[in-house]
Formats: sequence, structure tokens, C-alpha cells
Amino acid sequence: MSANWLTVFSLGMVAVMSPGPDFALTLRNSLVYTRKTGIYTALGITVGNIVHVTYCLIGIGAIITRSIVIFNIIKMGRRRLPNLYRYKIIKSEKTSRRVYN
Repeated sequence: MSANWLTVFSLGMVAVMSPGPDFALTLRNSLVYTRKTGIYTALGITVGNIVHVTYCLIGIGAIITRSIVIFNIIKMGRRRLPNLYRYKIIKSEKTSRRVYN
């Protein structure tokens, strides 16, 4: 059992260390804004990766695939998330127009 955990951990570390969109986002935020913003971005990505690895290791994926109710709740939430983002973008655009005009 411990060999499986070690394998998953090792593969996870390699995946996290490889450059990709996360690295590009962190680099962009560090260069465009401040070093502090880049650090917060990296910490947010790290927390997200830890959450995903944890629920995969615990087996939440197996529970979700066996429970149609939980699966449908997640699907409905996933459908509504882009609308929430759109709302926040529109709201922030209105606020920024007031500030700059």
C-alpha cells in the first residue's frame, strides 16, 4: 500500500514541477503586478493541487461515480460556475468604468 502512495506522490510532484499553464500564470502575475501577487498565485495553485490529489487518494471519485445524485449536483454546479464568472466580470467592468470616468 505504501508503494502506491509513493508512486502517486512522485508522479504528482513531477506533474506539478513541470512548466505549464500554472507556471505561466504565476510568472505573468509576478511580472505584471508584484512579487506578493505571484506568491499568492503560487500558493493558490498549490492548495488547489493538494485538494485534488487528496480527494483522488481518498477515493471521492469512486463515490461520485457510484452516486448519481452527487454526480448530478456536481454537474449542475459546474454549469452555473461560468455564469457566476460572467456576472463578476460585468460587475467589475461597471465598477472600473465609474472609477476611471
